Amino acid sequence: MTTLPESPVYLDSNATTPHAPKVIEAMRPSLEEHFGNPSSAYSYGIATKEAVLKAMHYPEERALGAIRFPTDRPTAFEEIDRAVAVVSTAVKKQREQKTSF
Repeated sequence: MTTLPESPVYLDSNATTPHAPKVIEAMRPSLEEHFGNPSSAYSYGIATKEAVLKAMHYPEERALGAIRFPTDRPTAFEEIDRAVAVVSTAVKKQREQKTSF
């Protein structure tokens, strides 16, 4: 009699693949705790935005809290830096044009 392995050997990986335990563990906080909309100002959204920035290894203070990042694709650090520069330039120009009454 042949004994089967404890875990099945799954050969139809074109359809899907089993999740590696370390991937499940890494995703667990996002699935259980950080499910809010990172673009929203409520507490769940803020916590999610912080978790996304942490996962990207990008300091929140550099993101300035006003930039929305796409969630459907990775964001390159260069894109973030470019967005920060654009916003900073726009604020500077606005301040220069502001007149007091």
